[in-house]
Amino acid sequence: MSLADILNDTKKNFDPKKDSINGSYDKLPEGTYLVTLDNTNHFVSKTSGFEQLSFKMTVVDGEHASQSEFVGVNLATEKKDGSPMPDFVVTKNMRLLVTIGALVGLTITDEMVMGNVTDVYEKLVGAFLPYKGKLLEMTIKESANKKDPDNPFRNYEFAEATESDNDPFKKQANDNIEISDDDMPF
Repeated sequence: MSLADILNDTKKNFDPKKDSINGSYDKLPEGTYLVTLDNTNHFVSKTSGFEQLSFKMTVVDGEHASQSEFVGVNLATEKKDGSPMPDFVVTKNMRLLVTIGALVGLTITDEMVMGNVTDVYEKLVGAFLPYKGKLLEMTIKESANKKDPDNPFRNYEFAEATESDNDPFKKQANDNIEISDDDMPF
């Protein structure tokens, strides 16, 4: 997309006198996507102090290519009020962490999750760094949120990326492009 295309799209969908520059985040619709693990970071909310491990997954093919999804993993064992976090919540988040790790080639060890939660997040960010760019298959399903019906829960499942004709990296590696003098612009 050219800058002129982006400008024209912006003019159609953005009122500079009323709309926020930051806009709203367009979520990926429910479905299954071939994604890369683009980034892992320790997210800390400036307003609430809420912490989580945040994975940035970017779609590499299809209609939503280059669109990103941020998958958060909260490993806190206590709620903000100091009461215990339900075991099923911590277990689900640990399973998500272990699954993403396994699919990119990282084994989550006991040492990685020892210490206070802030230190754990920092250790995990470093541990995932060498796996940036690894392909995974991500499936998003939504479920009802009784407290906020306009904001459904987003549930994630991950699997190994299957060899596919839609894999852009495979295409680049296997393309045997022949260029003749007639193809040259000069």
